[in-house]
This record gives sequence, C-alpha cells and structure tokens, in this order.
Amino acid sequence: MKTSRVALLSIPLATLGCPKHYTPNYGVPASFVHTYAGPSTGEPAARVTVLRGSEFTGAGIYFSLTLDSVVISSLLTAEYTEFDLSPGEHRIGVTCYAWYKWRGNELVIGVEADSVLYFVLRPKGTECEIARLNSSSPELAKLREGSLLVPVGKEGPP
Repeated sequence: MKTSRVALLSIPLATLGCPKHYTPNYGVPASFVHTYAGPSTGEPAARVTVLRGSEFTGAGIYFSLTLDSVVISSLLTAEYTEFDLSPGEHRIGVTCYAWYKWRGNELVIGVEADSVLYFVLRPKGTECEIARLNSSSPELAKLREGSLLVPVGKEGPP
C-alpha cells in the first residue's frame, strides 16, 4: 500500500519538470510567427542559416528567431532554418520563455549581397543567446548533422 501511495504522489512531481509548465503554448503562439517573404526575386541577397544547438539544458523550450524585431520562426533542439536576406543592416535575435520570464538578445549585423551567414541559438545559463558561426567552424558541421529543417514563417512541430 505504501508503494502505491508513493507512486501516486510522485506523478504530480514528475509533471512539474515538463516543458509545458515553463513554456506557454510550447513557444510563441502561431499568431505571433510572421510570414517572411524575403527579398524580391532577382534582387541580390545573402543566405542565412540559423541552427539550434542540441544541448540538454532548455531542450523542451522553443527559441523564437527574430529578424528586425519580428518573430519569423521557432526552433526546438536540433532544428534549423534557412532564408535569404537583403543587403544592409539588420537585427537578428532570439527570444525564449525560461524561468517564468521572457528573455532574449539581439545582434546587429551588416549583410552583404551573395554572402553566407551562419548563426546558432543556444541556452546560456538562464538566458538564450544567438551567436555567429564561422563557415569553417567544426561546431557548424556538428550542428548540421542530423538537424531537421523548419520553414521560416512556421512554428516548429508540436
């Protein structure tokens, strides 16, 4: 009888660790994810790839990718997205809901036509961060291996 009581009492405690208790709606609601059209056809553009790291910390929390302060995608662990970006100055960032608070950061980047840019989203303590990667970085090859592509303007799979 004692064993069954302990088992019954441990079920609510086990569910406290589920990501849904820390992440409202498992991330940014679909209504906040905007469609991103990108540059016009024929216009010079840079190719941007944003990868989500595969760290265990924060694995169940969506990291929302922002471009010029607009959410364009939400990524879970081992997901990535690619899109074209027009030349000029842009702000690329990440937001996440962690420890009962929205957090995030942003980078200001200068984009040149026909360039290729790589970024990684990852947890950093109780925050989420975005960092630029070099195309020859060993971390980039490791992150791309086994990652799932998520289209821009869509929320990741539930």
